[in-house]
Amino acid sequence: MKKILSVFVLGVGLTAVAGVAANYTLIRSNDGMFFERKSKMGFEDVYYDTRDWGAMEMLKHPDIAAAVAGHGIKKAFSSEESSSVSHKAKGAIDKSRKAAAEGLEKAAEAIKP
Repeated sequence: MKKILSVFVLGVGLTAVAGVAANYTLIRSNDGMFFERKSKMGFEDVYYDTRDWGAMEMLKHPDIAAAVAGHGIKKAFSSEESSSVSHKAKGAIDKSRKAAAEGLEKAAEAIKP
């Protein structure tokens, strides 16, 4: 009975690994490793190591290049320092919108007959 149970558990585990390999690509970049969902299911393109890729390799694999760039952008905007900068930028944008709206209101009043 133990043998049957262990074979069953091993089968379920292998099925799960196969499902992940069929639906996701594991990408290793300079920022670490991450999974990217494939556009179509299959066992090709399971793993890419992009740490030493140049421009030509990136051009050959635009979907992988986009995933690496997107992951880098997400990582950059999720750090504490960038969130502080992002908060300051949003504040500056809000102030400029408010100033522009006030300026337009004053210009509209000046134009009225």
